[in-house]
Amino acid sequence: MSQSTDRALRDQTLDGLLAEAAAALHPLATIEDCQRLDAELRDAIRVLADQVRTEMRRLPPGGIDWNRRDQALLAAQNTLTGTLGDGLLSAARQVAALGRRARELREIAGQ
Repeated sequence: MSQSTDRALRDQTLDGLLAEAAAALHPLATIEDCQRLDAELRDAIRVLADQVRTEMRRLPPGGIDWNRRDQALLAAQNTLTGTLGDGLLSAARQVAALGRRARELREIAGQ
């Protein structure tokens, strides 16, 4: 029973995190919020990427579903190489990009 409760809490937390990331540009989030979201989204992306990799092991390499996951992982990795930059706008853009990648991985992972 605690597993479904734990998962529901994780899903709710991720929902909130993704909503905050999507709203980071309008109006601009504070630098403190961007820093917090950056760290939390990076953690979420790593967890989701691990789930996607696990799914990929069960799929035939080179198939449509495998390729979709591979492309999403590559895009997420590319976004993870970015930084918050020097200003508030660049920080908010990075947070929004991380949020989009997390959402994409979440959808692919079937959550």
